[in-house]
Amino acid sequence: MKIKLIIILVIILFQSCKTQQLQTKIAVPKIENQLKGELDYTKGGFELVQWQKNGDEITLGRIDEKGEIHFSLPEYDIQALGKNHMNSSLESQFIMIFCKGKGDYALTGQPLFKTPYDDVYSQLYLPMYVKKYGVFIAYVSLVSDEKMLVKGSYNKVIGSMYSWMYIDRALDYKDACIREANKDTDLEVERIADIQFKKGWNFIKRSLVEVQNYGENNEHTIPKKILFTLSTPKSEDVKWYLQQQLDDEKILAAKKEYELADPKTKKQDTTEIIYNTDSTTVKFEGIITNAKNDCWVDGVCSIEVNNKWWIAIEYGKRAPSFWKKERGLVTGIRFTKDNESIGKKVKVYAEIKKNNQLTLEGSKAYYVKIIE
Repeated sequence: MKIKLIIILVIILFQSCKTQQLQTKIAVPKIENQLKGELDYTKGGFELVQWQKNGDEITLGRIDEKGEIHFSLPEYDIQALGKNHMNSSLESQFIMIFCKGKGDYALTGQPLFKTPYDDVYSQLYLPMYVKKYGVFIAYVSLVSDEKMLVKGSYNKVIGSMYSWMYIDRALDYKDACIREANKDTDLEVERIADIQFKKGWNFIKRSLVEVQNYGENNEHTIPKKILFTLSTPKSEDVKWYLQQQLDDEKILAAKKEYELADPKTKKQDTTEIIYNTDSTTVKFEGIITNAKNDCWVDGVCSIEVNNKWWIAIEYGKRAPSFWKKERGLVTGIRFTKDNESIGKKVKVYAEIKKNNQLTLEGSKAYYVKIIE
């Protein structure tokens, strides 16, 4: 009897250890692809970063020499950062804007009517950038299907994309929005949110549930239904892909400069923001962290730089009196379904309209240009 009991206990212990090993394996996300050269994670030094709405860089974690991702998500007072930013409302971050039958919206997408979420402070962090040698050499794409990473495919392939979001409170967010899917058709897209937020960091799943086609031979594919829910980075459905942002030559140049620098200055942020004497214009360099294609629906096509500055680039239909005689030059920015400009480095000189909203209207000296 005792021997049988011992055998049973050994079996239970073995199964328990096996289960713990499996849980540990699943609990640590790992990069799916291994790149070459300085982008090879086995060389180490990969820091995961993003920017808060006030422009401050924060560290979200790191990628170790095995390609495993270790998060160190910082808690912070998001309310202290204020809401003086375009695209800062909860609904606008899920593009629940310009919805049919809900009311009027500002050109920036902010609702001109009260919603249950007006006092919510939140920020969607997409994507995660990889920093090494003091520069952003790559970014991590979180998808359920690698096919979604093929250029022009993320809104055509049924599957999910993932991102981190920070929010100031626990909240049950349920919302739905039917809006114009494409300015060239009468098709609509339905966007649904069903998220049980906890205070702080949340892992958001964006699922393309259904697509629709148009064109003479139905050659064009666009979303028909998109669903936002809560997920976890431990999910086996999430695939983590490293994608190069900076070319090899520039990475090696940054490495050389980094190694020659004084160790005390290696970690400092070298971004310089230059205001004129009366703070009506600003010059700086940064990374395009978001883009809006609302000029397709008579709104404004704009880019966000360093998660702080929003710059109006193109406009939909406007009365002739809207346009000023002089306007700055835009170089290299393209507004497509995939927003290919996101992640690229830009140089900016513009007029400050309000808070962190910038415009190129008013002077031919203003500019926004891709510099790499």
